[in-house]
Amino acid sequence: MSEQRDFVLGAPIGRALWSLAWPIALSNQLSIVTVSILLFWLGRLAGETGLVVESLFRPFGLLVGWLFGATSVGASVLVSRSVGASDGRGLSIAAGTTTLTLALWAAVAAVVLPVSPWLSDVLAGGLPVERPMLGFVIGWFAVALPGVSLAQVLLDVASATGSTRFNLVRVLVDLACMVALVPVLMQVAGMGVAGGPVAEGLAALGLNVVVWFALVRRRGALGLGELGAGAWRIRWPLWREVLGIGLPVQVGRIAMFAAQLILVQRVARDSAASVAGYGIASALFLFGVTTTLALAQGGGILIGQALGAGLADRARRGVRGALLAGWVVMTVFVTATMFDRPIIGLFTSDPAITDAAAHALSILRWAGFGVATWQVLLASLAAHRATVRASLLMISGEAVGLTVALGLPGSKLDAVCIAFVAANGLKAALLLWLVATGTMARARAKLTVAAADQA
Repeated sequence: MSEQRDFVLGAPIGRALWSLAWPIALSNQLSIVTVSILLFWLGRLAGETGLVVESLFRPFGLLVGWLFGATSVGASVLVSRSVGASDGRGLSIAAGTTTLTLALWAAVAAVVLPVSPWLSDVLAGGLPVERPMLGFVIGWFAVALPGVSLAQVLLDVASATGSTRFNLVRVLVDLACMVALVPVLMQVAGMGVAGGPVAEGLAALGLNVVVWFALVRRRGALGLGELGAGAWRIRWPLWREVLGIGLPVQVGRIAMFAAQLILVQRVARDSAASVAGYGIASALFLFGVTTTLALAQGGGILIGQALGAGLADRARRGVRGALLAGWVVMTVFVTATMFDRPIIGLFTSDPAITDAAAHALSILRWAGFGVATWQVLLASLAAHRATVRASLLMISGEAVGLTVALGLPGSKLDAVCIAFVAANGLKAALLLWLVATGTMARARAKLTVAAADQA
């Protein structure tokens, strides 16, 4: 039996959450550093054009990336429950989900790559960056998307066992590759801005091999069991189960990125400097987002293993502990971003971009408490396999945010930032209402009955 499982299920809630969350949080912050390194090289080697391309593409890239994250979310829930129940299915779930992820990427790439010139024109938003945008789009879909998606599946599987420190290996590889490869690919290889996503993808593809062999070698200690016959084949029941859990969660999350894809085009109507500044501000906001995401992921692992082991009270206390920790983290983040100008200066020396970034962040930071709340609750609902209504509520929150952004007069940058705060606050309120109406309690009761029937 896995020692890590015993710790997750037996240690005090605060200690267990801290042990699960800190490696994810640190790796998430280092991941944002890799984004910052990309922004640094784009700003220094491609100037305003590079920053504008990345800012315009980011919402679309996050939308697609998080949609693919449905497979890793589903796998994480299934593996955490498998480890909690000690049924030895974890490694087979990982293999089947990897095959599913590759199949989804092949289908998407077959559609997107032929129409990439048209897509690049749309993403450019009327600004004269169509050609560099095309290179960025092709590099991202052909190399970065499959590499990062597969890496996320394997890392979430490892994390679901309670061994969240695997995430640190990923970001250290990413950091080294972004520092070394991006300037080489952009300038020496002549790839221009496309060198950024290609470097990210190459790092992830190499990491996948390392993580898979580590999972296989430590399968006994991690409680993953053996690789069953036909684990790599198409397994429709498993695929439906993975997507049934992960897809509603990710649809709720990508509603935000879908809205941002529209809103960043609105910011482009102000000026290129506004777009670049908004991109820098939203990248800095990700430091807070990814920290609370780590708490949500850690809480989801604890809750999933507790439910798999039939410990309903521990699962309930895990939700409360993760929420409290998320609010504390965002309080620290809001305070820290009061002193943002020196950090913004690392990415640009253009006064117009600096002013736009500082102004945008002064508004965006207040969305932190809403983001922390809905991230924790959404991960908790996923562990309970009760996500459909939550996804619909998330989408409705973003719809309200879009209405606010499109209806406010004056600066488009102000309207977009205010809408972001409003949308995330509303999503938090709606999910709190959903939990208050007993959704999690009913899901726990169903799981308890199902476990008793199987026994």
